[in-house]
Amino acid sequence: MMTMTVLLVGGAQAMLEAVLAAVRDEGITPAHGTIAPDEAHTKIAAGQVRALVIGGGIDDQTREALRQQAQDVGVPVVESGLHGRDPTHYVHEDLAPQLRKLGGTSARAEEGEDTSKGDRT
Repeated sequence: MMTMTVLLVGGAQAMLEAVLAAVRDEGITPAHGTIAPDEAHTKIAAGQVRALVIGGGIDDQTREALRQQAQDVGVPVVESGLHGRDPTHYVHEDLAPQLRKLGGTSARAEEGEDTSKGDRT
């Protein structure tokens, strides 16, 4: 089991819950989710997040604000989306490997390193 506090931010509650369950099934805990950007900003500011996942359904302005805040405090960001895939498959094939690469640390990604696949739903 990998221990790191992961926060998933998505646009649809039902999809977020499905992805969150799959993340936990992969042994990535603790993991939390929200569809409220203000809640995400609060958790990041409070130091409660060690990795931020920005999923589909988040508008570009909110996405950029979350990304910038996370980077400012050294929280790695993964941006990814389902693109019509089953949440379990998406997490197993895409998201979990990206989170495992982070190694459970809160260290900032190398300057200029792209920790995302650049795809969104």
